[in-house]
Amino acid sequence: GDQYIRDLQHTKGHTATITDGHWHPMDPSKWITSSLDCTIRIWDINTPGTGMDMWIPCIHTLKCVDKRGICGGRGGVENQLFVNSCGFKPYDGGFIVAGCSDGSLQLFNERKRYGKADMIARTAHTDVVTSVNVLEDGQRMLSRSLD
Repeated sequence: GDQYIRDLQHTKGHTATITDGHWHPMDPSKWITSSLDCTIRIWDINTPGTGMDMWIPCIHTLKCVDKRGICGGRGGVENQLFVNSCGFKPYDGGFIVAGCSDGSLQLFNERKRYGKADMIARTAHTDVVTSVNVLEDGQRMLSRSLD
């Protein structure tokens, strides 16, 4: 296993593979990425770079949680929660949706920083969500799953 303990709130970027990404619909300098580290990161190209390589750090971290309220779940791939897909509300980017490995859809207010989901649909699917898309009316969304 991984010998390092990381506080996902204080890393400058994802700690696992990125699974999806989208540009903000209104602000061309911002984008989001989802990852196997159970987070969605919000990025801004205008953020000053850090370190020798001048990497752009994420500006906000949104954590998806399993049914026990834990980000990342416990050891073992079959029990670990991760984010497969993410998306913005069209036109204003007012909320962000995450499609997760436990079949849940998790919604975040885009302006709420360092938070957990505002709404979670735990029974949206019975298997891994592979894609999410918010419809243009901003009231409905589509999701695809392995179920």
